[in-house]
Amino acid sequence: MGARGSPRTRPRFMDVLCRRECLSGRPNPAPRRDYVVLLQVRATMVQSALTQPLVRLAYIPDRLLLDPAAFERYVRGLGRWMWPGPEDLAVAVIDDVGNEIVPRWVRVSLDSGALGSLIVEERQPLWRGTVPDGAW
Repeated sequence: MGARGSPRTRPRFMDVLCRRECLSGRPNPAPRRDYVVLLQVRATMVQSALTQPLVRLAYIPDRLLLDPAAFERYVRGLGRWMWPGPEDLAVAVIDDVGNEIVPRWVRVSLDSGALGSLIVEERQPLWRGTVPDGAW
C-alpha cells in the first residue's frame, strides 16, 4: 500500500468526485468575449492550521460560468477536512474548478493569515488572450 492509502483509508477530501459534487456551472452568455469573473469566500477550517483562509477565484470563462452559490458551498465544504498546507488547498481548488468549467484562464489566491498567501494560476494551452490588471 502506498503513502496515499487505499480508497477506503485515505481522507474524504482526496476523493475528487466527492469534493466536486456541489460545483455547478451554467452556459456563458458571451463565449466570444474575454472577461474576468471574481469570486471570494472565507473558509472556516474545522480541522486545520489554516484558520479561516480567504479563497479568491478569478477566471476568464470559456463555455461555462461557475455558479457563485455553488462555489461558496464548495469552499465551505473544504473546511471539514484537514489540509496538510495552504498549497494543497489552493491546488485542489484550481484543479476542481478547472475540471468542472474548463476556464480559459484561472487564478486561485489564498490568504491564510499568519501562514502567508499564495497564488496558483493556469490557462488553456492555446488561449492567447491577456489577463486585465486587477484580476487579484
